[in-house]
Amino acid sequence: MCWVDVNLAKRTAQVRETVSDAGGSGKLRTGTPKTQNSRRTVHISPDAVKLLQEQ
Repeated sequence: MCWVDVNLAKRTAQVRETVSDAGGSGKLRTGTPKTQNSRRTVHISPDAVKLLQEQ
């Protein structure tokens, strides 16, 4: 997830990517979600927003 996917004012984050282990090599790869329903907006709790703002 990138900061551009996070909206702290609305307390939401966009799910636009997946992260997976590249065959147990310890390297991570990103890709697109498998289904259209996997691409969605999720709500962020007030406590999580506060922690993100501190970052």
